[in-house]
Amino acid sequence: MRWGLLRGESDEALHERLGRLREQTGRWLPRTDESRPRGGGVVFHPLTHALVGWVVACFGRADRRTRLWCLAASLAPDLDGLSLLVGLDVYAHYHHLVLHNLLFGVFVTLVSAYWIGLRPFYLGLVLLAFLSHLVGDYFGSGPGWELWPFLPFSDRTYVCECAWDLVSWQNTLITVVAIAVTLWAAVRQGHTPLEFLHARLEQTVVKTLQRRWRRNA
Repeated sequence: MRWGLLRGESDEALHERLGRLREQTGRWLPRTDESRPRGGGVVFHPLTHALVGWVVACFGRADRRTRLWCLAASLAPDLDGLSLLVGLDVYAHYHHLVLHNLLFGVFVTLVSAYWIGLRPFYLGLVLLAFLSHLVGDYFGSGPGWELWPFLPFSDRTYVCECAWDLVSWQNTLITVVAIAVTLWAAVRQGHTPLEFLHARLEQTVVKTLQRRWRRNA
């Protein structure tokens, strides 16, 4: 497993593992025009993770700070994906390894407590948003992607045998449903993720959606 790199795994094992990961990730990482696969679709990418985290916050009727932390927690595990900036070899070894674990989820939740307070329900929403990322990656990152959720206490590897491809109808469906719930929450609760980017634009969007909803009701 890739944790072996930190423990001094042999060069042969590392090359073999990297070859398999190249085959898996090569289907969706940037390529030349000649080798880029045809077709498209919605993949389980950061936008989908963020929307799922937002849905968690909406169903919990969280306050503004908790909503922000649910968004942040749902994206936090992919900070180890920034290793792609160094190179595919580093990315292949460390993505899903360093931050895709429960310990980091607890850390993120504890940090969020500084802003949202020691309120168990809201802290539970933050942790649930974080866990939604791990669940999404377990099923929807493509066949062969491993997770080590109990690092550093256990290096047991978890691989979903029924994982679907990154570009798949399942991930598209999850994204569409998350968007639909986000729009529903905008009408019923009066806020969207835009509140953290442009408050005035968000209010315009919310009022437009609410007006159209009442007109069609």
